[in-house]
Amino acid sequence: MDKAEFAKLFQKASAACVEFAREHVTDLLPDATRYELFPNCSYDENPLREDERVFPDDRLADDEFHEMDATQVVDFLWRDGMVPEWIDLSVVSADEQHTVAELRCCGRFTANSELLYYRQRNMGPFGIKSPDLPVGYFGNPQRFSLSDVRRGSR
Repeated sequence: MDKAEFAKLFQKASAACVEFAREHVTDLLPDATRYELFPNCSYDENPLREDERVFPDDRLADDEFHEMDATQVVDFLWRDGMVPEWIDLSVVSADEQHTVAELRCCGRFTANSELLYYRQRNMGPFGIKSPDLPVGYFGNPQRFSLSDVRRGSR
């Protein structure tokens, strides 16, 4: 996948993530989005396939992340035709100007589209996840505020 295609998929996934969150939260979620990127969130100690590569220097301490805009995300994650095999997006907060989405990224990069987890959904490596749910949600499912969710439980 070339960088332009990856950027287009990221834009599509980001918009879908915000739209999905709007169905579940009471917060106003602006279209403008900023990102908290968590690299190397996968277990990568198993032997790599020939068409996989890892970047161990990307690893951050637990609960540390990169704050980025969309262009910075694309520049960081697209590497000579390789992208993470999966990238999970979920909305975590919002202010008056921006919705903040979290990106949890696989540490294994590939140029082989067959290894991308969400390819059957036409989303490449991107998986849209719900915002973290508040305690008791499943006993009483209803829209909630992002401020009612305790972060850091992942």
